[in-house]
Order: sequence, then C-alpha cells, then structure tokens
Amino acid sequence: MYREIVDSIIDRSGSECVLKCGDDVAYTKAFITPQKTDGKYFGGETGEEAGVFDERRYLYIGKAEYDLSFVGKECTVLCGENLYFVDHAEIYELYGEALYCRGILRRCLERG
Repeated sequence: MYREIVDSIIDRSGSECVLKCGDDVAYTKAFITPQKTDGKYFGGETGEEAGVFDERRYLYIGKAEYDLSFVGKECTVLCGENLYFVDHAEIYELYGEALYCRGILRRCLERG
C-alpha cells in the first residue's frame, strides 16, 4: 500500500536514471541530491588516475524494486550527464514492506 504511494511520487517527480549493477541494467526514476550535515556540503574535488572525483556525497532515493545494495558488485547510477558510484545502499522498510532504496553516492567527473 505505502510502496505504491512512494513509487508514484518517484515516477511523477524523480529524474530519469540508468542503474547498472554488474551486468544488470535498469531504466527508472529516482531522486539524487547533495548530502548535507548541519546545512553544509561535504568536500570538494580531487584528481586521481581514474578521473576527478567529487568528494561530496549524494543521497539517492529510488524504487525498492531496484536494490543497489548488491554485495561484491560495483553499482553505478547515470542521471543526466552525471555518473555516480554507489558507496552504500539499503532497502528501507515499513511494517515489513519494502518502500524504497536509499543510497549514498559519489560522483565521478571523468576526464575526457
């Protein structure tokens, strides 16, 4: 019951995303927003061999049917032109019903 409400909100107002975990790919909608503590954003940008990483963390809220908490698989989220790596994810439940997937993402600013 509650899951349908959450799914309809995500469908109506979320951003279109491509989720990839291992070989699995899904097209869905989700909310992605910078994560704050005490009203302040974390970090800045750092350069590494693999690319430039934004050290801020982003909060991901998506449908429960797309679980990003796969153990041993690298999961990514492509939303618009932004590519994010999943640092942590879990399914949020209410009264035993899976409502949504909540994750912590970090953005990769790839060198071109």
